[in-house]
Amino acid sequence: MVKRKRNYCHCWGDQLNDDVAVEIAKKIKLYEDFTAFRGVCSLWRSAIVIQDHFRFMSTQIPMLLLPATKTSTTCDFFSLSRNMSRQIELPEIHNKKYFSSKGWLITISKYLRISMLHPFTRCRLHIKLPPIHAFKYWKLELPLASTRMVYAYDFIHKCVLSSNPSSTSDYTVMVIFGYIEKLGFARSGDKAWTTIDTWTAPYSDVTYYKGMFYATNDLYEIMACDVRGDDPTIAQEVTQMPSDLQKHGCGGKLYILESAGALLVVERKRVDSYIFHFRVFELDVSTNITGWREIKSLGNRALFLCKSCSLSIETTHTASHYCRPNCIYFIKDDAEHPGFIHFPKRQGRAKYMGVYDMQSGRVEPYFCSDDSHDSLNPLMWVEQSF
Repeated sequence: MVKRKRNYCHCWGDQLNDDVAVEIAKKIKLYEDFTAFRGVCSLWRSAIVIQDHFRFMSTQIPMLLLPATKTSTTCDFFSLSRNMSRQIELPEIHNKKYFSSKGWLITISKYLRISMLHPFTRCRLHIKLPPIHAFKYWKLELPLASTRMVYAYDFIHKCVLSSNPSSTSDYTVMVIFGYIEKLGFARSGDKAWTTIDTWTAPYSDVTYYKGMFYATNDLYEIMACDVRGDDPTIAQEVTQMPSDLQKHGCGGKLYILESAGALLVVERKRVDSYIFHFRVFELDVSTNITGWREIKSLGNRALFLCKSCSLSIETTHTASHYCRPNCIYFIKDDAEHPGFIHFPKRQGRAKYMGVYDMQSGRVEPYFCSDDSHDSLNPLMWVEQSF
């Protein structure tokens, strides 16, 4: 049976010329189908240049990563496009903490090593990121040697890539780390982490936008970090969010992300045990006088928010069939109370997730599954990229 399958693929690869393969690739609309197409045989894979022939790379819906159990090395990736889960064997991330950025998983081992893995192509970077003990003053954060391995998993709270390592070797990783949640970064090839010295409150989120990293903190300040500037250890305050958000910000959560070329800040706040409210603001960082305005509608776009990875997609072409425009798909942070969303228990993992409709202001449960998962890692969105 195995030989027949291999001969079948080899036969198709021999008989189908490159021009025909390219024309077929141009008709493919979903990332999953394109990945399967390139996986048929090496001839098909070499005939297709991804950037030239896959037309819908920018509109792909992220996949939902359901972490494996402690005894399994297989992870489930739930596809909204297929309304089904795809199992992927990922022994490289077993018993590790990991974060999602640009389609890559940034992993932290119990030995304090940090590396990156692409879950769909299984590509691993040969250049490792600096280990945790390459952070300045890291031992002050982990004072007892007996607890360092346990706490190491919680040392880094967020990881963000400036660019996709699949397309360039010139990338930077920005992290939120440590007990007081500071910012630090490492460029490709660095042997140690550089700490951003500017700190007024714990940082809550960070993103890369037009050559700069922008971060939010618990004082509702927006800070800009130019890691290639004259002093990359200094963050400049860009603006503060509206005073009413600062006044009532206790219990709220800020996300910062790019959407259709704009920089957005989203506040998620619990009104009571059953009701959420989201406010979306667009920041103008193009002038010296930075301003913001509240966005009442996302139009034909949808936001996907979680602690690890937040992104925006346009719900046109393929995406319009699988996710709703003008909506926010969000995942409960692992640090929040387990009953935070308060959907019925029979809905399983739906109680960890929801969809917020910007027009109606209502939250609906989203995605039902069992509750068994790796306690090290929460559910997270993974961008579909090559």
